[in-house]
Amino acid sequence: EASFPAVEGEDFWFDYVADMGDGFDGTAPVAWLIGRHEIDLPDDRFGDVPTPPARLPRAQLLVFGGDEVYPFAKPGVCEAQTELPYAMGLQDGPDGTEPTLVAIPGNHDWLGGIEHFQRFFRSGRTFAGQWKVPQTENWWHVQLPQGWWLWGIDTALENELVGTQVEYFREAAERLRSGDRVILCTPVPLWQLRQKDRQSYAKLRSVFDPLIICRGATMPLCLSGDSHYFAHLARLDTDFDEDHITAGGGGAFLQPTHNLPERIPLEEGNAEFRMTARW
Repeated sequence: EASFPAVEGEDFWFDYVADMGDGFDGTAPVAWLIGRHEIDLPDDRFGDVPTPPARLPRAQLLVFGGDEVYPFAKPGVCEAQTELPYAMGLQDGPDGTEPTLVAIPGNHDWLGGIEHFQRFFRSGRTFAGQWKVPQTENWWHVQLPQGWWLWGIDTALENELVGTQVEYFREAAERLRSGDRVILCTPVPLWQLRQKDRQSYAKLRSVFDPLIICRGATMPLCLSGDSHYFAHLARLDTDFDEDHITAGGGGAFLQPTHNLPERIPLEEGNAEFRMTARW
């Protein structure tokens, strides 16, 4: 549905944001940072950010990873709590080009009626008057440079694929080539789903693992929001080099990380995921 061809000598950047729209004051600072032409990271004596000078350019693609509005979607709330901060925060590009946006719904988007999400992200309109939104479904695939792909899925309220997604991603998988790499964007972190609902986790993996592996491709990264913190986990299965990142820092209320387990699952037996960082 969207593609970004490789340009020799140029890097490609995309931004990922999830769990926004809790209120204008929380969303606006994140939207402002995303909308800058570039960000110069400050000097950090604790070593949590790359050694300065580190300059982050504005991304060519913005990915909304779910829960675009709180507590649930209804008329007027999406406009005031989500769209308005992004409309105010985006600087005009120096060359006049419009950035691109794709989005998947989270459970809060479904709670108020999925028609609100569809009106914002599937109606052919631009988001905040400036971001191009090419998707025609709640799910999508995006071709990135250098053999990378983004797949965004919708698992609604029951952590199951809805609509025609299985057939859609079967067709998307036919475009994969040996050595390609897929970044899977999910509304709920797969590692948390493994911990809480093993059956739903197994169903999702039974769909996407074969589609990707049979084409000689890999899925080295799974991105999600839903929980309002940053966490990085690594899959321990030696057959898979797979990282899982939860990044629910779009401006909603923050949640603690001190209670997160070091290994998933908690029951006896071999753990499948190991926590490597949490903020």
